[in-house]
Order: sequence, then structure tokens, then C-alpha cells
Amino acid sequence: MRRILATLAVFGALLFSAGSAWADFTSGMAAALRGDYVTALKEWRPLAEQGHAEAQAQVGAIYDEGYGVPEDNAEAVKWYRKAAEQGHAIAPFQLGLIYSLGEGVPQDYAEAAKWYRISAERGFEVAQNNLGSVYYEGEGVRKNYAEAIKWFRKAAEQGLAQAQYTLGGMYSQGHGIPQNKVEAGKWFRSAAEQGHSGAQYYLGVMYYQGEGVPKDIAEAIKWLRGAIKQGHVKARNILGNVYDETEAGKLWSKAAKQGNAEAQHMLGQAFEWGYGAPYDLDEAIKLYRRSAEQGHAPAQFSLGYIHYRGFNDLDTDTDAEAVKWLGKAAEQGLAEAQFRLAFMYSDDFNDIEDHVKAHKWWSLAKAQGHKGALNALSIIEKEMSPADISRARALASEWWEEHNN
Repeated sequence: MRRILATLAVFGALLFSAGSAWADFTSGMAAALRGDYVTALKEWRPLAEQGHAEAQAQVGAIYDEGYGVPEDNAEAVKWYRKAAEQGHAIAPFQLGLIYSLGEGVPQDYAEAAKWYRISAERGFEVAQNNLGSVYYEGEGVRKNYAEAIKWFRKAAEQGLAQAQYTLGGMYSQGHGIPQNKVEAGKWFRSAAEQGHSGAQYYLGVMYYQGEGVPKDIAEAIKWLRGAIKQGHVKARNILGNVYDETEAGKLWSKAAKQGNAEAQHMLGQAFEWGYGAPYDLDEAIKLYRRSAEQGHAPAQFSLGYIHYRGFNDLDTDTDAEAVKWLGKAAEQGLAEAQFRLAFMYSDDFNDIEDHVKAHKWWSLAKAQGHKGALNALSIIEKEMSPADISRARALASEWWEEHNN
């Protein structure tokens, strides 16, 4: 996961933003957007040799990840170091990762901590989080909870979900800091709102138990459902207990009848899973459809996913319905919908196979941190021509710019 974060930190912004920071080497950026890293390297390397720190960092990333060239850790370290010595914020973080993992250099936790600190002091939130972990675990430095909390807090205040989650856990358990459930709830919420499944789970439990937040079954269900969507097993078990609070089911049933899209979706899940309601997939589909037709992205995903799995006896084209509803949720930016839609387009056994579209949607899911998308991309690219890969990346870039400006 640390290596994925590193790649996104240096290259994610390049691939998916029209940025002022990249204006000085537009030609290289354009080449990278086309997936032509060989040309990007030709454009950036002269700039790097002239002392351009951003170009040095990008050249380091190309060699680090083997984009268009054989992977070369020595070259990566060389260029990251040059950029770091000029004050680049992210390059020292990359060096910290390399030393921490022992990639092309002897593994050295003390050296890793040194570079993390430099990056953290320059304000890079992922480095601040990693430095917090270093002090928490005592890797290359003396274990120091006060320092760990200091750096986790700096990263959390910049909006890094993992740091917010960790800080919430420390406050919840009173680990290295006085226990404070209210403060724990605050940080869990910040991370949960960014889609962190562990934070969603703990926030749901807090609402269920009324610890640090007012007891609120509806809120508990909402956050536990979010965690379940991402495969959190404990959340599914707790939700079964929550649904035993029958008053919550009555409230959602009433709201669903009044046309509340979120309530319709939640009630649909109760019928689909058999929690607090008898298992009834047909009823779940009806509720999902009512919610989805109001534009509720999670319901669009749920409805599309049922068709994706073929778990219905409706007189419709299952693949077409799956693509329709997953597509609507994907267009609203739901990463899991983008991931599943890509699978539909990658399947050799259906009539909608389109590897360019599959690559586009997996790229967008990856850009949002979806764990499965990176591996899926590496597999499908082996079946695609360089021209098709470039087309797919261009489509992903266009979608990102359209939806994030």
C-alpha cells in the first residue's frame, strides 16, 4: 500500500490534473497523458539535468516504477535525491519509501525516517503519516507516542484519511494519549466521510453504542453499510445486531414510502441481506429502482450489481441493465461502480467487450485509491495495444478534468 501511495503522490497529479505546477514542461506532461513515457522522459530529462526539481522528481518516478523503461532503483534514487536537495516536498518521501523497503539499496529504517522527516517538514501529508508510524512502531527511531501523535495530527489536519483513522483509534483506546471518545468520533467521522472502511465501521459502532456521539441507530446503519460495501466483515456482523433495533426499520420504512431515496436504498438492503426484514430480492430490486431513478448513486450501484451477478429473474437483458445502472453510478464518481463496470467491459464472454472502456474505468477507480484496480490494469494492459492504452488514458484524463474542475 505504501508503494501505491507513492505512485499516486508523484504521478497521480500528473495524469489527472491540468496544473500550474506542470506548466513549465507541458510537452512531457502531454506525452505522459498519452501513455508515452519514453517521450515524456526525453522531454523531462534535459530539464532535470538543468536542475529543474519537478522534472527530476518525475524522472525519478519513471525509473522507480519502470514506466516505459526498465525499472532502475539506482537511477530513481539519484534523481529523487537531486530533487530533494533542491527542496522538493515529495521526492524525499520517495527516498524514505525506497530505504524502508530496501529497494535497490540496503534496507535502512533510520535513513528512511530521515527522509520522511524532511518531506514531512515540507508539508507532505503522506510523509507526515509515515513519520507518525515510524515513531509509533519505533522503526529507525526511538518509539515516541508524543511524536507519533504530533505527525499523525499534522497529516490528519491536512485531510489524510488514514491519519485521521489512526488518530481516532488512539483517542478511542487512550493509546499514548488520554482517552477521549468525543475526539475519537470527530476523527473517525473525518476519515469515514472520505470512504475509509475502518473509520466507517468504528463510527457506526459508536452510534450504535452511543459512545462519544449520541446513540443514533439510523446513523449506525448508514456508516456500517458503507463499511460493508467495501468488504468489512465485522461491520456485517454488527449490522445484524443493529437491525434488531426494530424501531430503526420502522423509521426507514416510513421514510421510504414518503419517497426518501436514501431510505429506499437502505430498506432495499435490509430485504437483500435479510437484516431486520425477510429476505426478498424482488422487493429489494423494487426499492433500489425507486431510489436509483431519483439519482441516488449507491442505489444505482446496488441495482446494477444485482444484474451484474445475474441474481434476478426479471425479463430484461441482465448485462445491459448492469451496464446501465453501474454506468450511472460510475459517472457520479462511485469508485466501486467504476471498478465493476470495467469488469463488464473486460469480459470476453459478453457482447459489450471493450478493453479501452475497461481501462478507462479502472484507471479512474485507481485514481480514487481502489485497491483492486491497479492489479486489474496491469492484467488488461497485456491484452491491449499501446495505441489503445493511450486512448484509454486520454479518455480517463478527459473524464477526470470534466468532473473535477
